[in-house]
Amino acid sequence: MRFLFYILSIVFTISNVLSQNNPRIIKVENKFGLVDEYGNVVLPTVYDTMYSSIPDFETHEVKRISPVFIYKKNKKYGFAYRVGLDTLYSFKLLSKDESYWKVESTVYDSILKINFGIDYYSDTTSGFSRRPYYIFKYKLNNKWGLLYIRGVGTYLKNSHSSVPSIPGFLGQLEKTKPIFDEIEKMIGYSIYKVKLNGKWTFLQVLYKPANYGADKKWNKDHTAFEWELAPLIWVDRTFKDSFDTIVPLGNRYDERKYFNVKKGDKWGTVKIDDEGALNYILPCIYDSIAKEYTPLIAYTDTSTVLADYDGNGKTIEIQLVKDKDYIEYSGSSKFNQYYIYSFLSYHKFLKCKNTGTGEMSYGSAYTIIVVDSLKNQVINSFLSTEDVLYNYYLGWENQLGSHNNKILGILIGKKVKTGNSFVEYFTDVESNELKFSIDLSKEGNNDCHTYREWKYPDKLLPIINYHKIKNGERKKKYIGYYDFQTQTYKKGKCKECD
Repeated sequence: MRFLFYILSIVFTISNVLSQNNPRIIKVENKFGLVDEYGNVVLPTVYDTMYSSIPDFETHEVKRISPVFIYKKNKKYGFAYRVGLDTLYSFKLLSKDESYWKVESTVYDSILKINFGIDYYSDTTSGFSRRPYYIFKYKLNNKWGLLYIRGVGTYLKNSHSSVPSIPGFLGQLEKTKPIFDEIEKMIGYSIYKVKLNGKWTFLQVLYKPANYGADKKWNKDHTAFEWELAPLIWVDRTFKDSFDTIVPLGNRYDERKYFNVKKGDKWGTVKIDDEGALNYILPCIYDSIAKEYTPLIAYTDTSTVLADYDGNGKTIEIQLVKDKDYIEYSGSSKFNQYYIYSFLSYHKFLKCKNTGTGEMSYGSAYTIIVVDSLKNQVINSFLSTEDVLYNYYLGWENQLGSHNNKILGILIGKKVKTGNSFVEYFTDVESNELKFSIDLSKEGNNDCHTYREWKYPDKLLPIINYHKIKNGERKKKYIGYYDFQTQTYKKGKCKECD
């Protein structure tokens, strides 16, 4: 009687599955199994537990997802998924008769999903624009390895992308050897932080085309271009360099390939390039971690190091000491081959805070460094002191915020104290030529000066004085303006100025 009830339970459960149009986990007498959307038994109801890599997969259309099923029996784990795609060469969708279920025996100590993502390399052919994949980590004999399952249109909900019209299918399975003490989450493009023999290093797993992607070639009639798919190569790299600590630097240049690393008590920075080489941008000789700027910044007791400032590995050391010569790094600009770096100075000066009332407040000065990237050397240093204060001004081709804006030039502003006021000298950063100067004392010590209000075209640098008149109000007066396009200074009001 019990056996008959068991058979009826299975029949009832499977008939219910046929109305779902999805693979479905079934439970009979506290044991779990799996049937496909056609009612075929994939896994018998003998497992202690079973779950899907997509917890709510039953609420979705099967064409939009392809789950991986994890199951456990006698404290050991296995997994299964439908193979519906040739992911090695043609990315051909397999027919119903060609597709099959890949079922792994319960031999693993643990299986955990740790990532879902998109392939870094593009091997695009018509109809398939992205290459999703699953990553699981598995434990075997007290060591960890990775399972990598490649697919198309697989549950793109997790990747913040729209679900494609192409059915979601999974294909090739790859495994790394179970040799790691620990495997953490993905920290870069197909790069995982792993612990091997007590030290941290990098593991990179991915498929890449043999020739870095599909080649665009003429068709036979030479009337249109066609894509020729390159064979895919499985890449499984465990890097030899080991570290006490690895910390992702962040989205530098929109690439997650930069990492701060620590050996002993010293920090450095590495970059993993497209060929899988580990390059030391900063050697492990620094007391503090590099900051995520452009450039990377590291500090020594006697200098500041600007590393990989051009994105091509160039590094330069500046004889400025943080917290002694300056407060903090402030920012940078690039003009032609010149990189201009500003560092917030301890020195300040009185400037106009309110052009209506003439209220004054202290403004910041900067120490400015100019680097010629072609020579890879500092060509000018402007160090602010109590009596000499620096800033710089950019000239833009269009108004700031315009699409594809271009820097026309850069002026270094040098304020020199004269009694209770300043004379400011404006020098072109490229030619080192003095373009003009403004003697603020000639306009009256109680006047309020400002440079370039927001409404002016950014190719111009107007110098404006809000002069105090008899009734206490202030009158706007244009002293002159500099045109970055013509590199000329003229007195008076510019035509574009209201």
